[in-house]
Amino acid sequence: MLEVKALRLNRGSYNADLDFALKTGTITWLRGGNGVGKTTLLLTLMGFEAPRSGQILCNGVKVDYKNPRDTAPHFSYAPQKPSFQFGMSVGRVCEVVELDLQSSKAELLGIYDFADRDTSELSGGEAQRLLLAIALNKETDFLFLDEPLASQDAGYIEVIKGLLNEEKKRGRALLISSHITINVDSRIDLE
Repeated sequence: MLEVKALRLNRGSYNADLDFALKTGTITWLRGGNGVGKTTLLLTLMGFEAPRSGQILCNGVKVDYKNPRDTAPHFSYAPQKPSFQFGMSVGRVCEVVELDLQSSKAELLGIYDFADRDTSELSGGEAQRLLLAIALNKETDFLFLDEPLASQDAGYIEVIKGLLNEEKKRGRALLISSHITINVDSRIDLE
């Protein structure tokens, strides 16, 4: 479980204390306008940004931004904006992160279809699906996704929603920042 107590973010326009818990086998929707602090919250929860105040406990261990090594292995994260190295093919990226292009998740997300292309040539939707496949491939307790449905057509939106529900059934806790409505167990509003 991830417990958040009286958390205040260092960046973003959201100023109230945040108190919530992310439990296994649930999907939580993180809502809010642009610039409010959704991405900052995701990074803070994983220990990669310092909070202004408050406490975060990951399975009973304090998340410490000065030393995130103790809790970082519990998190998978797919950022909204990819930062791939140029000159590397999608297939090579998959090798580096040990993502099997023949896995069902990679197949459903269509990764094999553009495996020979350089990451710099991917559309926004293709890049987002690659990031999602990488995050889904990691065996972690918590899956944080920043706009995973952005730049997707209707078919892939349904595929992604199905994959997220599978992860929920597997017992992962999902926190998803999205402007597109999804079926969730709870909601955090940053407004």
